[in-house]
Amino acid sequence: MPVRELTSDAVVSVDPSTPVPTIAERMLEENVGCVVVTEQSRPVGVVTDRELALSLTDAFDATALDAGDLMDEDVAAVHADDGIVDALRAMHRTTSRQATVVDDTHRLVGVVTLDRVVSTVSRELLETVRAVGTAPQ
Repeated sequence: MPVRELTSDAVVSVDPSTPVPTIAERMLEENVGCVVVTEQSRPVGVVTDRELALSLTDAFDATALDAGDLMDEDVAAVHADDGIVDALRAMHRTTSRQATVVDDTHRLVGVVTLDRVVSTVSRELLETVRAVGTAPQ
């Protein structure tokens, strides 16, 4: 199954100079766990709710930080035509719970999450088990 079938196009992207409070507002408004940091529509980093929460608990003033300060530059990226296994490998390599999905010009087209992949694979496995269980003997 190509990643494009699991991709959420409701991706939130920001540029590296976006202030932390703005990132927090966008994540809350859009109900997402990460924002993709882009330059010229190409992913250069990811800020997750985890990085955001950790920045807010540190002793310094997180409101003075921006996306470029918080982002993880080791972005898991896959092409829209890549398979689920490719997405899982990219996430594993970067220890991420999401992968950015890009087109042929490496521009951001969406995000695929580990939760979405696991949910889809589980559903397909259950359907297969049910089909085998009801097949004539």
